[in-house]
Amino acid sequence: MINNKFEVNVTSRSAPHSKIMDFVTAKACQAVVVLPELVSEYIVQRSRRKAGFKIITNVDYPTGSNFGMQKLRDLPQDSLAADGFDIVCSYKGGNAGMNNEIASVTSFFKNMNPLYEVRWCIEVTKKGVDSAIEYLKALKSNKCEFIRLDSKIVQIADLKSVINYILPIVNMPIKVPLTKYSDLDLIDINKDIRFDLTFDVANEIVTYVKKEETKNIKEVETEHIDGEEIQGSLG
Repeated sequence: MINNKFEVNVTSRSAPHSKIMDFVTAKACQAVVVLPELVSEYIVQRSRRKAGFKIITNVDYPTGSNFGMQKLRDLPQDSLAADGFDIVCSYKGGNAGMNNEIASVTSFFKNMNPLYEVRWCIEVTKKGVDSAIEYLKALKSNKCEFIRLDSKIVQIADLKSVINYILPIVNMPIKVPLTKYSDLDLIDINKDIRFDLTFDVANEIVTYVKKEETKNIKEVETEHIDGEEIQGSLG
């Protein structure tokens, strides 16, 4: 099922939170990524639903304007109850600074809780793929769970190119943006791909896949009837 690769991104306080949690529970999605101030609400509601999805919060989203440990300055205490963190890279401090940022922030979270999932978001749309090379090197020597690509990449060809560039350097799972159901072509790229998408896009994809499956079943049934390969009752 494609939806077990979904991570639904919740970036608005006014989002339909109850519907989102019902969806990720029913569809067995991997995680929701929420604003830090929403972590406690999602933890309570997940417990009530006895659901298994992870709650990830974003750090220094969306700009990555703070460097290193400054990223954690405004995190509310409740957000540390999350299962993991999507941290936006700052691209500050040159090569040494990039390595220090990955090492210091990752170490902070892992020392606090070794079970935390630490993910880093690299912005290749503005900065370019080559500028991420030092972050990729740092990720190779610091235990992290995911690389997250920024959501501004919308062309499948560009996504494939970035993924093919990253994997030989850092063999770790990648989370890529899905902005419409036609992006499903990405599924066959790599088994370690996760999909970053909004609730609306997730709904659209699930609906599209269900329609396609129903259409295929009807086509098979029609072929069997025309070919007189009928078993059992049609009524």
